[in-house]
Amino acid sequence: MIPLNRGVSPPSRGLKMSKGNEQLELWFGLSYAQFLTIPRLVMCSMPDKWQRQMAALLEQLDDTFDWRPKEGRYWVRLKDAKGRFADAPLDDYRRGTVDHLRHNKRGVEVSREEAPDADNGESS
Repeated sequence: MIPLNRGVSPPSRGLKMSKGNEQLELWFGLSYAQFLTIPRLVMCSMPDKWQRQMAALLEQLDDTFDWRPKEGRYWVRLKDAKGRFADAPLDDYRRGTVDHLRHNKRGVEVSREEAPDADNGESS
């Protein structure tokens, strides 16, 4: 896993950086990542309000750019530190769980009972 170096100035690529663009570039840190890969299981485990907002943003992306490949499809596979293919623990979006990944803002793991409610994003 490539560590994210938040707080490091992003490359400008000759473009004038808007606040939103700067925040997005900083999210990627110093990685050379070409794609954002988020497991479906993780996104579907977020509160309903977040899922609606994410879906709306993805629809805006589709409305703005004809970016999806005409032929073929993208295929994501996890590799270990030695470059060998490895099992992806988050690839079963129908029966998987993210409970072991939950943490609060201080980075401390929280139980499912303490996690944000799926309907309103509030703590229970």
